[in-house]
Amino acid sequence: KFYVLYTGERKNTPPYLYAFFEEDNDIMARVKVLDRHNTVGILKEICLFCELYDKNVSEYGREEEAIKKTLEECEERGILSVFIKEHPEEVEEIMSRMNQEKRIKEFLDYSVKESRKEALEEGKIEGREDEALRTIEKINSLSISPELKKQILEALKAN
Repeated sequence: KFYVLYTGERKNTPPYLYAFFEEDNDIMARVKVLDRHNTVGILKEICLFCELYDKNVSEYGREEEAIKKTLEECEERGILSVFIKEHPEEVEEIMSRMNQEKRIKEFLDYSVKESRKEALEEGKIEGREDEALRTIEKINSLSISPELKKQILEALKAN
């Protein structure tokens, strides 16, 4: 059996997902979606932990304060309290790594988006330059007076 533990907000989450694994033997699997509404015990606590963390990240950002606040609230409410008490450094380290990975992903996503914008702008500029050169070539190929050609080219430069 395959399960996925969904820790986000539940909005029309289907009870099952279908996954396709390509290996030596292709496998199509029906995966049961678990969340805080249909789990108990440790799985429910993990979902509640993630909800608290997401709430604190939205309030404090991806900073150490969000981690500390989440751990405090979990202790107060008895969520994963035994595990957190036995492994506090490991939990903080894992959460810090998750924050770093998310920050890196956000930065890379932003960088890619900005690079695309720049490339698009450069492409537009190059396209305009190419168009201008073609226009100048066409004007030069026309059999009109040099005076008129000069006026047309000056008008194009002004735009």
